[in-house]
Amino acid sequence: MANKDTSQKQKKTQGNSLLVGAKMVSRNFPLVESIFKKAAHRLLKQFDVLITDADIKVSCQEVKSEYCETHLEPFFKDPLMCATFLAEEWQGRGILVSDLVTLSKIVKLMLGSFTSPSPSEPSQGKSAKKEKAAGVEAEDKPMTSIENHLCQRVFMAFVSSLEESFSMVTSVHMNVERTNVQTKADFFLHPRPSLVGVFHISIGDYEALFHVVLPYTMLQTVRHLLSEDYLGDDMGQDLLWRSHLNDELRSTDLLLEAVLSEMYMPLNKVLKWQVGQTLLLEQTPDGSVDVKCSDRTLFTGLMGQKKGSMALSIDTIFLSNRNKKDDHNNDSNHENSDDNNNDD
Repeated sequence: MANKDTSQKQKKTQGNSLLVGAKMVSRNFPLVESIFKKAAHRLLKQFDVLITDADIKVSCQEVKSEYCETHLEPFFKDPLMCATFLAEEWQGRGILVSDLVTLSKIVKLMLGSFTSPSPSEPSQGKSAKKEKAAGVEAEDKPMTSIENHLCQRVFMAFVSSLEESFSMVTSVHMNVERTNVQTKADFFLHPRPSLVGVFHISIGDYEALFHVVLPYTMLQTVRHLLSEDYLGDDMGQDLLWRSHLNDELRSTDLLLEAVLSEMYMPLNKVLKWQVGQTLLLEQTPDGSVDVKCSDRTLFTGLMGQKKGSMALSIDTIFLSNRNKKDDHNNDSNHENSDDNNNDD
C-alpha cells in the first residue's frame, strides 16, 4: 500500500510539473508575446542611448508559464542582481533578474572602460580564463555607488520598456523599488506560478540574459484584457507604431493627374476620331485646371509658364477646405450641445 501511495504521489507531482511547465502563455494571454516583443524593440533604443560604441541586439527569447523558484534555480550558481518593481494600478510586484557578471560588463561598457575582445586574441583558452577571472572579481569586489547607479539605470530601462509596451492594452505605471545582489542562501521566493519572459541581449561579443517574472496574481486585474486575441497595433493607440506609420505615409509617392477639361461624348463620335483632327475643349484660356489623385480632386489652379515649362498656380485646396468645414461643424456641434446643456 505504501508503494502504491508513493507512486500515485509521484505521478501527481509529475503531472503538476507538466501543467506548470507547459507553454500555455499563448492560450491564456495571447497579447503577452507581442507585448514582450515590443518591449525588446523599445529596449534596443534605450540601450543605444546607454551604450553608443557597441553593436547591440535585443530579442525576446522565450515566454512561458513556470514557478519563479523553479525557473531561477539553474542560475543560482552565480550571484544574481535582482530588481523589484511595483505596478501601481495592478497592486502587484514583479522582479527582474540578471547575473552579476553580465551586469558588470554592461556597466563597464557604459563607463567606457571595457572593450570587446578582438578577433586577433591568441586563443579561446585565455579568453575563457579572463571571463572566469572577471566573474570572480565581480563576485568578490563590491560595486561602487556609481556602478550601482548604472545598474539601476539598466533595470529602469527594462521597466520603462515594459510599461510602454503594456500601455497598448492598459495604462500602468511601473517603478523600480530596490535593487540588490542575491545568492541562493538569502534569496527566498514563494512557489507561485508566474509569467516568465527571457530577454536575450547581445552587446558586441558578449551575450546576456535578463529574466522578467510577473506573478499571475499580479496580472489578475488585467487578465480579461490580456486574454483577447491580438488585433494589431491600433488597439492601444501605440505611439511608436503611429510614429512609424506617419513617417511611412508621408514618404509614400503619389500619382497626380492634371485635368484640363472633361466632357461627355457619344461613343460613335469617339470612334470616328482621326490623326490631325482638332478637339475643342470646353475650357477658356484662363480657366482652372483640376489636379486629382485616384479620381479625387485635391486642388485647382491656373495654367501658365515658368522657365520654359508648364506651371500651375494653385488657387483652391479642397482638402484644407474640407478640414476647415469639419472643424466648423465640430465647433457648431459643441456650441449646440452647450446651448442644450444651458437650457436644461
